[in-house]
Amino acid sequence: MEETGYSFEDHQVELLAHMYANPTGARTRIWWYLAHNVRKTGMPKEDPVEVIESLLVTPRELLELIHNGSFAVQGQIAAAYMALERLGYLTMTL
Repeated sequence: MEETGYSFEDHQVELLAHMYANPTGARTRIWWYLAHNVRKTGMPKEDPVEVIESLLVTPRELLELIHNGSFAVQGQIAAAYMALERLGYLTMTL
């Protein structure tokens, strides 16, 4: 809630994956979660060190942001694709 102003119930979150931020450099691990039934419950806490912009977008708009380079952090793109797959918006066939 602190960074976005949105919150969820503890039982409404699931682990998507954990990965290394950059396995060739630092061994920093990142955990990605998918929260369900998220709701606006307050105002984000402003931090001059972190510039965070929260946007409400549809799955199609999220993919457009990824493909036009507006959403361009590799780990966040991976998490977005995993979330879209978990929610049934994307399917994988091999």
